[in-house]
Amino acid sequence: MSPVSTPSDSGSSPPPPPPDQSFLWITSTALNDGFGTSVVYGDDHIWIAAPHGETGTLFRWDGSTLQTITTGHGKLGSHLAWTNEGIWAAAPLLNSGEGGIFLGDGSSRPTSKTGTGIALTSTGGGAYAWANGWTMADGTSGNTTGRPTSIHINAEGTVGTGMARGAHYFSTEGQDLARMKVGDEAGFALASGDVNGDGSPEWLIGAPGTNTVVALDANTYQEVAHWEGAGRFGHSIAVCPNADNNTQYLLIGAPLSGTTGTVHVYTDLVEAETTRWTGRESDTLLGTTLNCRPDGFLAGAPGDAHHAGAVLSVQGFIPPSP
Repeated sequence: MSPVSTPSDSGSSPPPPPPDQSFLWITSTALNDGFGTSVVYGDDHIWIAAPHGETGTLFRWDGSTLQTITTGHGKLGSHLAWTNEGIWAAAPLLNSGEGGIFLGDGSSRPTSKTGTGIALTSTGGGAYAWANGWTMADGTSGNTTGRPTSIHINAEGTVGTGMARGAHYFSTEGQDLARMKVGDEAGFALASGDVNGDGSPEWLIGAPGTNTVVALDANTYQEVAHWEGAGRFGHSIAVCPNADNNTQYLLIGAPLSGTTGTVHVYTDLVEAETTRWTGRESDTLLGTTLNCRPDGFLAGAPGDAHHAGAVLSVQGFIPPSP
């Protein structure tokens, strides 16, 4: 069944947005398809994946209608990225774990690496992770000491990978940071932004096992900021540009917070929360994935056997922190 747009006043909505913000829910009519597990913005469209079940589906939302773009096996759409080649949809379980990446026309990107597509990023023109390394869209590759769960390229072009399990939780430029606490899942999510105002981007690392996100100096790898929450806080992270005023804000997803999941917002990447978004009564797992759009952000709520998956699209200026 095809997903449909849900009016913003249906069900129990999040707290009313500021006057200069608007929002839209795009909701699946199917249950348990994972609609909203991954979402990304590109080419003036919202791309949404429903990877659950035997066949995964990639959809494209043009502002009024949804189109089915491609389908495939291997959990197609577990991760999405908008790259120099257009849309990438990962199918990490394809061919018994060999993995693969599909383009919008249904063709697959050539690869010879096991686990291709276990993580994707739109940053730096696009890159994907495989069993013990990463490859950028231009073919540049590197190795890691463990199996990546996240990948990100910062504003200086440096590739970082997070590893939620194993001896190390973060790897970049030959630096491998040892895990500090078993079960913290540090490295599950990864982003970057200038937190301390020194002109250089810090690494932001989500550790949902301990409900924390930390910012590490890119040169010393010392902690410069810290955020805490609940409900797998840090499962997803995004740093987005604020509309019209050349600032940034931090988004942190906590999909098990409350009954619907929560997206926490921090203007200028400060440690004091600006606002938060929660799902409607019909939603669950909001904050499973986060992504920026040119004038706002996207948040996935993939649902479960009793709640249809959905995507929240927010547009407009994020108010300053109190």
